[in-house]
Amino acid sequence: MENVTIDDASTSLSYYPASAWNARSTTSPCLTCTANPEIQSFFDETFHDGTFNALPGSNDFPNVPLTASMIFNGTAVYVFCALAESSTSPDGDSDMSFYVDGTLQGTFVKTAPGIDNTYEYTVNVFSIHSLMPGLHNLSIHNGHVNGSKSLMLLDKVVYTTFNENLNQNQTTSASFPSSSSQPASANNLNNHPAMLIIVLATVIPVIISIAIIVWCMVFFMKRRKQQHQRLQTPRHRHPFTAESDSIRVVFLRSPLYSKY
Repeated sequence: MENVTIDDASTSLSYYPASAWNARSTTSPCLTCTANPEIQSFFDETFHDGTFNALPGSNDFPNVPLTASMIFNGTAVYVFCALAESSTSPDGDSDMSFYVDGTLQGTFVKTAPGIDNTYEYTVNVFSIHSLMPGLHNLSIHNGHVNGSKSLMLLDKVVYTTFNENLNQNQTTSASFPSSSSQPASANNLNNHPAMLIIVLATVIPVIISIAIIVWCMVFFMKRRKQQHQRLQTPRHRHPFTAESDSIRVVFLRSPLYSKY
């Protein structure tokens, strides 16, 4: 098994609404953005910047949660962001939700401490490591309808998988980066060939063994019951057999031969 890193600029990630996100890099700076962290502190020196705001007229998509989605083949997934600690310009509050296969699996909500021009990098805002092997759909939501303003600076997604062919947008790593922030806690079966073989090789012998034991128990219990019934059944004696009573024959003298 190995960890695969997906950069925010990877084509594996889909952003919606597309124009609500700013793709940031050393070659694509954002002169009008209020969030300006150090680009060198991000994985591959890129990140995606998106702000949710429910107020009408605040942006082109008011009250529409921003999403970033991807499909991965693995048993665990981790999301990393940078956090702005300022309260204004930018508003660094965070309100994120994380869905796996359409089910809410975690949230990350944090109020910025109000420290200007300060950012925290490589923050593990979500993790889940109890997935069945196979394909899964991760959907990251920034903000929720009628919710508070929320800034997301998406850096990368890391997932754990079995060995697979990696494309140019994916990088393997031996371990996960550390983070001073606590991630949100988190708790379908697409078949994975290797895992399926392991499961079948383990389960089938156990099932056969149990079946044999049950069959033997039923057989011996039935046989014991039959023997018990034989012992309780009365025996009927038949005349002139080895088990019949002996016949006693008595000879009487004829009166003609009696002595006087």
